[in-house]
Amino acid sequence: MRFCHKGGYLIVGGISKLLKAFIEDFKPDDIMTYADRDWSDESSLTRIGFKEEGRTEGQLFYIREGRRYYTLGEGESYDYIVKNTGSIKLKLYLS
Repeated sequence: MRFCHKGGYLIVGGISKLLKAFIEDFKPDDIMTYADRDWSDESSLTRIGFKEEGRTEGQLFYIREGRRYYTLGEGESYDYIVKNTGSIKLKLYLS
């Protein structure tokens, strides 16, 4: 399941409502997610109970003709390399 929103718009309680329905339907013990550190160095998910479990290192991406590749085959070329800033690992404990 993925939740996203358009910049500049806010749906009050949107993620909480979505999570509540998911928890009622599937009854998980916990929920884990990642927040992209390119967009924020902290996550608003902590306000609804998620706990930070760690941070991932940045990743390299090879860009060729506007497409992103995590790896390239031997001898394959690329136009340039991008490195992101990693992610924040978050977990919501339910039991």
